[in-house]
Amino acid sequence: MVRRCVVSGCSNTANDELNISIHSFPTDVLRQRTWEKNVQNTRAKWSVKNPRTTYICSAHFLLDDFEEGPILMVGSGIDVTRKRILKPSAVPTLFPTPSQIRQGTGDFATATPPAKRHRSAYFEKREKTQVLDSLLKPRLTADGASAAHTSTACSDASDDPMQETPGTMTSACQTDPVKEKKKPQRSKGVQTKPREKTTGTPIERKLFQDTGSQCNIIPTPKKELVQSNECGGSYHMEKTGLERSLAHLERQGLAVGTMVTDRHRQIAKWLRETYPHIEHLYDIWHVAKGFSKKLLAASNERECQVLRPWIKSVSNHMYWCAVSTPFGQGAQIVAKWESVVSHVQNVHTGHGDLFPSCIHGRLEGRESHKKWLEPSSKAAVKLETLVCNKTLCKDILKLSGGSQTSAVEGFHSLLIQFAPKMYVFSYTGMLCRILIAALHFNENANRVQGVTKAGEAMYSIKYPKGRKGAAVLRRVLESPTYEYAQELLEEVVKECTDKENVEAEFAVEPVIVPPPLCAEFPHPEKSDFVKQHLSRFKR
Repeated sequence: MVRRCVVSGCSNTANDELNISIHSFPTDVLRQRTWEKNVQNTRAKWSVKNPRTTYICSAHFLLDDFEEGPILMVGSGIDVTRKRILKPSAVPTLFPTPSQIRQGTGDFATATPPAKRHRSAYFEKREKTQVLDSLLKPRLTADGASAAHTSTACSDASDDPMQETPGTMTSACQTDPVKEKKKPQRSKGVQTKPREKTTGTPIERKLFQDTGSQCNIIPTPKKELVQSNECGGSYHMEKTGLERSLAHLERQGLAVGTMVTDRHRQIAKWLRETYPHIEHLYDIWHVAKGFSKKLLAASNERECQVLRPWIKSVSNHMYWCAVSTPFGQGAQIVAKWESVVSHVQNVHTGHGDLFPSCIHGRLEGRESHKKWLEPSSKAAVKLETLVCNKTLCKDILKLSGGSQTSAVEGFHSLLIQFAPKMYVFSYTGMLCRILIAALHFNENANRVQGVTKAGEAMYSIKYPKGRKGAAVLRRVLESPTYEYAQELLEEVVKECTDKENVEAEFAVEPVIVPPPLCAEFPHPEKSDFVKQHLSRFKR
């Protein structure tokens, strides 16, 4: 199919002689409407039907609308053949006459590349290496030490990673460097692997963007990072991220059989309608946490204070119901769960057909000293109402007795160390920090517990916010390692200094970065705003 410019009177196609390239419309709604409105100046009542098959040529963009990397490298004497890349903020503003376009008199259309300089292969290689070394030169800290380990992916990478990570992992995206790792243990997430093809989302050969001492590797368009203005609000971000993740897994040929999530109602409905073949289960911790909050609120009511000592036991009972039941027998999980109503009233038989009696023996210790609920009392009725709630029982039916979302929660906790919520990062900067955090998480996912000089296992006492002041005992793991940083830096230098890689045409287009969240608000002129400004005490 011939790709033509949609501007009235233009109909340009890609033409290397006139230095004209063709670019598809953005998929972002806000930018797409801006492009559409500008084209309507030449074609009234025209609208975009499919942005992926609607094109506009480079003659309608300014020179500054394109990435500067190829221009700077050509100006330095390096021969570069590469597809012209628009900046994420580019908007078509030039609409010359058809004769000007055919003659190549547009602003960017006339920007023909400089004549190639004839030189020996050795001189060209040396000059390329000098330019790349200046681009990749790491910034120095105040004491002169190199900060390369904190800037391998982007200039704002964090140097304060989390010191403790969980011992389990979930699958994510991956990189595939060639260098062989010393440590054989690897997880399925974003990671480096020795000489083998992986099935994740590899950080392939990307556009090397020249921005002084900063080096940005722009990922593929099939991104999974979501910004709230891409999907109509923060409430829809989780669903949008899941849609992209499942679509990516399908492209890689990976069939999903079972998925464990929290009780997000929008996601549950979407999975039920879009992927009915996927077994959708719920994480126990999320369900138990929500029920415990309701039981705590009920215990604050009059004549229901006796429920408070039972909160932790009932929550633990929910875990036991799911873990002790074979996979696929959800009805038995519900039967076990509802038996707790009789148990707290000191009735341990006659629960039902699927679970007729409690399987515990004689109650001892703390359990034997709890005060049983009186039958038909307000507290007993309140507990039965909460336990036998129809919506809750449907969720209990889908509890996962195996895999949980604890590894994802652990990664989110680590991510805060790389991207603190108190700071604002650009879209590209946030994406780079997520990838670096995933590399760190995977390298340290299998750390073992540390020991003292005497050989004793190390523990520490913590006071989590969720425990409301209660102390918990946690294992102290070995110190984390950062071998991925040096390996990633070596791989970047290798990709950029390889002659074939530098001169090859980059077929992967950069990620279309969505506009910042403040773009939807009006931006007044600063000079006018200063004139209108008055102190509150002078009005």
